[in-house]
Amino acid sequence: MAKKKLKVGDKVKWYDPDSEARDLNVIWTINKIYGDLNDEDTIILITSEYGSEAEAYYNELKKVK
Repeated sequence: MAKKKLKVGDKVKWYDPDSEARDLNVIWTINKIYGDLNDEDTIILITSEYGSEAEAYYNELKKVK
């Protein structure tokens, strides 16, 4: 996955490690970043277009255009 600088408000796709729960048709918005994006273990709070929330690792997210 190509790394891009992420920030609050960005739209992303979440490559959920649980392949059964993964839905790449859903667009998520970054709400909060806990830590430093230079750290692979940084947790990011995201909200789906349907209102559900999740916490994901930086390396599970890919910015959409």
